[in-house]
Amino acid sequence: MVLNLRQLSGPVAVGVLLVVPFVVFFPIAFVDRAFFAMDLQFYFYPYHRAAADLISSGSLPLWNPLTSSGLPLLGDGQTALLYPPNWLFLLFPGAAALNFDILLQFCIAGLGAYLAARSLGAGPFSAMLGGLAYMLGGFMTARVIHLSIQSGAAMIPWVFLCSHHAFRRSSARWVAAAAFAVALQMVTGHPQIPVYTAAAMALLAAVVTLEYSVEGFRRPWRPMLLLVAIYALGCGLAALQLLPWFELASLSPRAESAGYEFIFKHSMTIRDWLLLLFPYLRGSIGAGVYGAETLPSLIAVELWERTAYVGILPLALAAIGLLGLVSSAARAGDLPSGGAIAGRRRWFSLLYLGLLVLSTVLFAAGKHTPLAAVVHSIPVVGSLRGVARVVALTSFALTMLAALGMQSLLEQRTRLARGGVLGVAVALVLVPAGIVLLAGAPWFQSWLGLAKGDLLNLAANRPNTYVPLLLTLINGALLFRWCFRAPSSLSQAAAFAVLLFDVGSFAAFYHPTTDASLYATRPAAAEVLSRDAEPHRKLTVFDLSWDDADLAQRRLSVSWGMPYGIEDANGFNSLQTRRYMNYMFGPDATDVSYGALLDPRILDPRWPIPHALNVKYLLFPERFTPAKRDHLRLIHRDDAVSIFENTLVLPRAYFVDSVRSESDPQKILETVTALGFDGRREAFVEDPLPRLEPAAVGRAEVAITTRSANRIELTTSTSSERLLVLSEMYFPGWRAFVGGVETEIHRANYLFRAIVVPAGEHRLEFVYRPRSVAAGLTLSTISLAILLWLIRPLCFDRRRSQRSGT
Repeated sequence: MVLNLRQLSGPVAVGVLLVVPFVVFFPIAFVDRAFFAMDLQFYFYPYHRAAADLISSGSLPLWNPLTSSGLPLLGDGQTALLYPPNWLFLLFPGAAALNFDILLQFCIAGLGAYLAARSLGAGPFSAMLGGLAYMLGGFMTARVIHLSIQSGAAMIPWVFLCSHHAFRRSSARWVAAAAFAVALQMVTGHPQIPVYTAAAMALLAAVVTLEYSVEGFRRPWRPMLLLVAIYALGCGLAALQLLPWFELASLSPRAESAGYEFIFKHSMTIRDWLLLLFPYLRGSIGAGVYGAETLPSLIAVELWERTAYVGILPLALAAIGLLGLVSSAARAGDLPSGGAIAGRRRWFSLLYLGLLVLSTVLFAAGKHTPLAAVVHSIPVVGSLRGVARVVALTSFALTMLAALGMQSLLEQRTRLARGGVLGVAVALVLVPAGIVLLAGAPWFQSWLGLAKGDLLNLAANRPNTYVPLLLTLINGALLFRWCFRAPSSLSQAAAFAVLLFDVGSFAAFYHPTTDASLYATRPAAAEVLSRDAEPHRKLTVFDLSWDDADLAQRRLSVSWGMPYGIEDANGFNSLQTRRYMNYMFGPDATDVSYGALLDPRILDPRWPIPHALNVKYLLFPERFTPAKRDHLRLIHRDDAVSIFENTLVLPRAYFVDSVRSESDPQKILETVTALGFDGRREAFVEDPLPRLEPAAVGRAEVAITTRSANRIELTTSTSSERLLVLSEMYFPGWRAFVGGVETEIHRANYLFRAIVVPAGEHRLEFVYRPRSVAAGLTLSTISLAILLWLIRPLCFDRRRSQRSGT
């Protein structure tokens, strides 16, 4: 019996997709367990938690005083404050907010992929398969640890869906919807996926333009103009986050010209594409049915960067979908309904998806192709590291092809289909089996670049191998049946169940999890440091706790001080400023610190950096016992951490005795970071101070009276005009007021803020009012007004419908 596609309604298919993530990740959904690996606990949880706490306290989320001696918060794109799913941190505590945020990304991806497939002509069942494959496939699952990239990937189907409708219908409503989707993707927090998606939409516009040219439409170039309008309006909507983000990024090491190797480090090889068939070829990142031991972080990172697994059946269905490009599917006589126009439209959709797969595969190959030099020369695109991340679009294209392939089987659209499906079924069984059989041959190992661990995991008695092989046999049998009989209700149910097991088991056991109490626990180190009410910072040194679930938290490593309101002189941020990197790690530092300070000078009392940064507490691994240092006093030790007080620390705000002007920042850096430099006695500024005496003596008192994220208030009393230095990073957007009158902020000692304070008693204010935020808010408001104007007919139409109904 041929299945009537109406038996599976759209709402039922959508409901199934939205429930699946909560079933597959049920320990996560019930907050018994939580993801924790790498960036999740080192970056995303601390930043999202700190931002939510800041907002809850009544402060605007503009400046973050808790990391790197202060950084913009809204301008730190990966905090993604404008991306609605991240607002869950305002509603839920601890692991619940993180878990639900991640689960929501899977739901957004699945629903978007379903609707995108429907827009291409797939029925509910076919689209549901495509949505399931994309939702739980390799990229979405692998990028759990990198929430901003996962969020960007979740929005790919939505950008495609709305742009596709906009190009074909030339509707102002769909242009507005596409712009809104683009804006949402841009504020997910990482630029790479939005940039790659924009390139994919440009390819879509070009294919639709080609189709219109072939069909003889007037103004066939209209999709290209609509593309420009969509992205102009989308960028405008997102400007409130984008402009502060660009401002911070322009001052970071990553704004500099990135090296060739840095960009193409994770270029994919043939061996990497084997992960499409054997997703656990290199072992299991999380302990489960595919392995009892977890992989080291360095190997795990390679998998996160390269995995594009979509399931065995979708891979085969994608091949069947591509058969439409060489079959007679575009002829009206071969279509059960819809005529030649529908056939041509589907053919061009297949052409687009095929080109998208081909282009992204070549792009991901990076340095292994002659195109690498060309890519490296392209502005923006050529500066994004990890070119393998483009496989997010490969995954999307494959799952859309799979949906169309399944739809062609349901429709029995071509005479060529039977032979093609049979060929795919045979290849699906023979190719993986052949890889396993030939893995022992030296020439084959050399050709694929197989490593020793790969050979071990390709043994037929290991689940890494026999589970994928079993899946190829089952799916091959399904395809063989569909060669001769249209898919029945029973075989479709079997296909869905097999795919759910396939991608569901892949996703469920991919990442290690930990007890959800990790995010609700307050470590002893946080309690100790919180007892000190005076302004201070801490540093965790000699520590790279990457793989332990709670060791980094107990040591307050990387960014773990942030959830507890503890200010850190270091921390992890992908956009630490170039100046801060130069000051902390030297001008030769090429990338962010990842929260690891390994400089042995940290124990030398003559090293001025921790003193000047107001680092009062140094945290070391538990067994670390430094040689006798009179300036370090042990105040706490447990089985995770040893805490020492730095008795030479400079206060957060202080007057200096003498001031010098020096126009060369490099000379200042060399001077103020040299052993023995005393920042309390002397300050170097990069602009002349003609009104200030070179040296000053007498009374000079300062006290901080109020501190919040975006404001610092002080009182001063001096017998003469003096330079006040604040151990806070100089950054555009900060304004200073003395007695309510604005005064200039100078950059002192290469990094810090300083102002000239007249003699007498004064009330001072430092306020963060960035122009980038004001400009971004203006652009976003104007763009929102344009968007509302574009959708106004929709509102009027609804009102008319309501009136006519009454």
